[in-house]
Amino acid sequence: MNKRFAMVVLAFALLTSACTIEQLKTYQAVTGDILSTERHEALAKLPDHAWKLGDGSVIELDGSVTPPTPCDVEKTRVNAQPYFANNPAPAMDAFRAVARCRGWSQGHIDSWAIAVEDIMRFESGFCYNRLGGSLINDGANCDSLRQGRREDAGFGQLISIHYKGWLCAQEGLCSKWEVIATPWSSMTALLALIERSGTSGYCYNAYARSLHKRTCRNPGWDV
Repeated sequence: MNKRFAMVVLAFALLTSACTIEQLKTYQAVTGDILSTERHEALAKLPDHAWKLGDGSVIELDGSVTPPTPCDVEKTRVNAQPYFANNPAPAMDAFRAVARCRGWSQGHIDSWAIAVEDIMRFESGFCYNRLGGSLINDGANCDSLRQGRREDAGFGQLISIHYKGWLCAQEGLCSKWEVIATPWSSMTALLALIERSGTSGYCYNAYARSLHKRTCRNPGWDV
């Protein structure tokens, strides 16, 4: 594990839970980050919890490490890769990875490929972190965009009626900033909407149907 990354994770984890002495020994052995005696003793006195790290692995109460699941590994990979304006390849890779981890069959994934690509092309230009009104040059890294101020968020440009309602309750994505926090969260929001209402969010009137002709003519299987 990258030491700097692990230390950031530790700082967050220690604000929300405590660790056993065995967990702290494992953490220090893995990262080389040696805690002071005072901090070590103070943490050991607090209630104990299993400690999930940023890569999905878990340091258990006895200090053993449960490795990340395949979907944890995929999540780390998807979030680490770069995304580019109007380049579908990374975003479609994220679509397939998130869909698999949500239990979609290969048939379902294939059936939605046309619609999902079309939605992302016209809604966000394949940038996971895009808010409505943002600006970016064609082909530029999505991290370089000039951020917008509107409520539309993420790959699918979901609006607040979603992330201040059912999406918050179902997926824990409760604001536009949480939707666009990572490629994984952004794709999760889009696929959750598709699971909930199919293509209706992009085919609700004549203008939307004219913009998303491929989506509206190629709805995937029910998921």
